[in-house]
Amino acid sequence: SYLVGDHMRDMQLAKAVGARAILLTTEAVGAKELEMLQVEQAMPDKVAKSLVEAADWILEDAGKTMHSSVAVGERAGRGREGGDA
Repeated sequence: SYLVGDHMRDMQLAKAVGARAILLTTEAVGAKELEMLQVEQAMPDKVAKSLVEAADWILEDAGKTMHSSVAVGERAGRGREGGDA
């Protein structure tokens, strides 16, 4: 699951429900802002400057997750076929 938001409370919500957090902002996020987000346990997984950038990252991230899950499933399947189970 993914949550795109523009406030710290949105990032906190994403973390609370186990979603990947994307902070949408048109301004640069400096070290001070990142430190505050970290202190508040609201560090986003991605900082995006537009919805297009956020959507592109979500698609890329979801693709990595899907490939990782398939690879794990394939390894588990081979173990059963080979009589290792």
